[in-house]
Amino acid sequence: MNSESDRDEPMQSLNIKHSDRQRWLALSRINTLSALSQIVQIGTITPLLSLSLASQGVEPARIGIVVSAS
Repeated sequence: MNSESDRDEPMQSLNIKHSDRQRWLALSRINTLSALSQIVQIGTITPLLSLSLASQGVEPARIGIVVSAS
């Protein structure tokens, strides 16, 4: 004798799991955006850009031009 609530239980469990996954995904996206905006606010892009270009072997004069334009 299966009642209707017994049949709905696996479906509710599936919906909860899907809902939790969506929440975690949304939370991780918000945290990523927050971290990126803080990096821009602090002004760490310029030093990171110059270090990145230097590690790729770009000439110092060209690094100066690129960094000053950013």
